[in-house]
Amino acid sequence: MKLLLVLPNSIFNKIQQLIESGKYASSSDFFIAAVENQLLLETTLSKGTDVVLPDTDTITSEKTREDIVKRFVLKPGKELIKTVATPLPEQLLYPGSDSENDLFLWGQINRIFPMKVGLRILANLLAEKNEQYIELDEFTEKAVELAKLVRSRLMAETLQITGKKDSLWSGLPSEDSDKSASRYKMQFLAYLRKDGIIEGGLGRLKFVNLKREENRKTHIGITEKGLEFCVLENPILDAGVYNSGSLSEEGRQFYLRHISSEVPGETRAFVDVLSLLKEGKNSQSSLNRELRKIWPKNWSGAVINTQRNGTVSRLAELSLMEKIKNGIEVEYRISKTGIDFLAKGTK
Repeated sequence: MKLLLVLPNSIFNKIQQLIESGKYASSSDFFIAAVENQLLLETTLSKGTDVVLPDTDTITSEKTREDIVKRFVLKPGKELIKTVATPLPEQLLYPGSDSENDLFLWGQINRIFPMKVGLRILANLLAEKNEQYIELDEFTEKAVELAKLVRSRLMAETLQITGKKDSLWSGLPSEDSDKSASRYKMQFLAYLRKDGIIEGGLGRLKFVNLKREENRKTHIGITEKGLEFCVLENPILDAGVYNSGSLSEEGRQFYLRHISSEVPGETRAFVDVLSLLKEGKNSQSSLNRELRKIWPKNWSGAVINTQRNGTVSRLAELSLMEKIKNGIEVEYRISKTGIDFLAKGTK
């Protein structure tokens, strides 16, 4: 079958550039790929069908990638989502622990934005299925694939805008690394231990809850606080703004209010580090030395270093402190926002 297609010169010129660069053998090859990708998208995302994410290796159209990303990471309608109960202390406390003040986020959870992406994906999947819970494996697999697309888009956009690499995509899985995918699932998202303890950033922050059914399959749902954080505007995901940080001011303030009332271990870590910064302990070594005196005695030097690194990275993302490079050394400085938070957190 032959079709006559009228294209604007701007689009035609871009197609010609792709053909000349060797990405497509001819205009026919380009249009066949474009049509196949659009048909795949329509089949995948049509209403009334299960949400099936195509293998990212088969996606050749950048527009298709962009459409899929938008479909699952844009702000969902809050009224479409059924929330679940907040995790109980017994779902979070480790054997031998009796206080949530001792529950630190694992240090390799060094960013909040990857968890925001995960919440958006979870909320949109729940809305699509009109369910309160979905299978954890289904969520984490789709979250990894979609987060890879978000990372690719961020890398391309920030490189084009700033001319240099940025850290906005730090923590999101890369398309060529199974290790980063596993890290994203286990550290930034959530999983359920054999003893029923919830692990992973979203769970430890009480943004999601997990339960194990009689068939031994684990299911995940979003809590009220998780949904509130999820639907807050995000400069990257909602506005395509890449030079104002990974969270909006409203998002940063919500996170701080949330941990102050619901996640005492995270509040404790923030207060401990900010207090030392205010005292002038501004280097990695001086912070590690002082934190070892006040953090759990059974933590090794390597664990202290990991925990300190994760904490200062989250503090910097929240604009509570800044990192200043001085040659090969890094100096930390508390910000005015950090001083204000410290004043509230120590009352």
